[in-house]
Amino acid sequence: MQTSFLKVLVFTLFTAGSALAITGCGDSQGPAERTGERIDDTTEQMTERFSDTYEDFSERAQESMDNTREHFESEQ
Repeated sequence: MQTSFLKVLVFTLFTAGSALAITGCGDSQGPAERTGERIDDTTEQMTERFSDTYEDFSERAQESMDNTREHFESEQ
């Protein structure tokens, strides 16, 4: 009876230890993971800034074209 209890105990400890080892590895971030996250954050920030700048440029270009068209139409 003690042999089966010992086997169950060893199996339980091994299973619990394996589960802890597997789940424990996912929480820590190495330098590559941190660098990747920084790159992602920087890319996202640059995309947002570029998008805003592009929209501003597009609006100004459209206004300039409209003003130029109105100027030439008024001269005719």
